[in-house]
Amino acid sequence: MTTLAPRLLHESSEEFKTAVAKSKGRIVLLVHPKYIPGSNEYEKVLAKLSTKSKIPIVVLQGIDAVPLEGFMQPANPFFVITHQDHPKPLKGWEVLHESLREANVKTVLLGGMKAKIIHGAIGGNYYLSTYEKQAMPRPPKQTIEIGCVGTTYKELVTNSPHLKIRLMPGLLYPERPH
Repeated sequence: MTTLAPRLLHESSEEFKTAVAKSKGRIVLLVHPKYIPGSNEYEKVLAKLSTKSKIPIVVLQGIDAVPLEGFMQPANPFFVITHQDHPKPLKGWEVLHESLREANVKTVLLGGMKAKIIHGAIGGNYYLSTYEKQAMPRPPKQTIEIGCVGTTYKELVTNSPHLKIRLMPGLLYPERPH
């Protein structure tokens, strides 16, 4: 198998637009998917995604993390480099929002590591609770609001309200909704 060179999202906008158009506006967004070794189940789902996904994959990957060369092959994801220990892109959240808007992304399937579920009532964040009440037929009794995935979820809900955000339970680690 040939290892493809990593594609940075901000340098591959036309490729990304084409891929998004083919997927009818859907993408998978993984936040630090290999930041620390995950569970066997999480690793299996991640491996399956990298070989079976028909929709574009965007990976937010820390500047200090594993080398990007050959990561998640053969899916050949688009990468956004983030700060160390934080999901904020080095170029800023605005660049990510703009890339998603320009490519006409409509739905984001979100997963990744450092996911922390808030149990009980919907989280205390106004934007999240409003979004979940309006966008979901049955708002969850738990939400994701902290950790790298939670921070990304809040950022997308708050600053890209045109997007539908869906959590991928099999790709949330260490916690996932139940």
